[in-house]
Amino acid sequence: MGNDIYVVVGGAKVGGIGIAVSEQLSQNGKVVMTGANQEEVDDGIVYMKSKNIDTIALVCDVLKEDDINQLVKTTTSAGKIKGLVAVTGLTPTCGNWRLIVDVSLLGVNSLVKAFAPVMQTGSSIVLFGSSSPYMLKKEMLDHIDDILYASDTDPDFMKKIIPFIMSAGEQMACNLAYPIAKRGIHLMTRKFAVQLGEEKGIRVNCISPGIADTLASRAEYEASMKTEAKRMANMVNVYTPLKRMGDVREMATVIEFLLSDKASFVSGIDFTIDGGNIAYMRMNKLVDQR
Repeated sequence: MGNDIYVVVGGAKVGGIGIAVSEQLSQNGKVVMTGANQEEVDDGIVYMKSKNIDTIALVCDVLKEDDINQLVKTTTSAGKIKGLVAVTGLTPTCGNWRLIVDVSLLGVNSLVKAFAPVMQTGSSIVLFGSSSPYMLKKEMLDHIDDILYASDTDPDFMKKIIPFIMSAGEQMACNLAYPIAKRGIHLMTRKFAVQLGEEKGIRVNCISPGIADTLASRAEYEASMKTEAKRMANMVNVYTPLKRMGDVREMATVIEFLLSDKASFVSGIDFTIDGGNIAYMRMNKLVDQR
């Protein structure tokens, strides 16, 4: 274990995937975890202490350069960075399509670029995608992939991607912004894997959870059961062959593997952890991607 450090951005939120990742990685080294606000950080510390785990925790807004710089400074002063996990992101329920893209894609790009120079050779990064981009129509992907691939360098990126986010009207903008931003994460995983692999031997991978059994998902599931469409309930009980949500510990275990030396030749890949949901939808031609 030594003085290896694992950074989990978004890893302090109790009841979510991030805190499960922080707990899992604490078996392998020191964890530095962040929350979106002080209350989230405080709750995370209390939870980890209840498990007899000592962590470093601080607030980090990935849209604030000063916050990212402070996180880098805090982490490097604690030891050598073995792994970085970017759990941070916003879902359509936040109600702000611009913020979804800023946090879930552009903020993650900034995070990777800030940490890469101080990470040791052979270390690893895991980004958080989603299974939702696999449901985007291929004809849209043909138009947006090049735009998303340049999201970290093109000053006109937002201007170019807005028409696609708004293509189904403003009311649906959040519902399109989320999978589009996460498609960007899939593509940036490949881009960073090539760049950082060649520069420093840093591996970059992505996990794309299906419906995970978090507090938020449980609430959404219960609400879905009261509607006529029962959309989320059907996603779990009909379109997912394993007929259940994913346990957050199952997500954390995959991340732990990807950050470990056992995955030393694995880079540039998106790992979909969805109980076979996308496979089912492809087989039954509910999505049109190959």
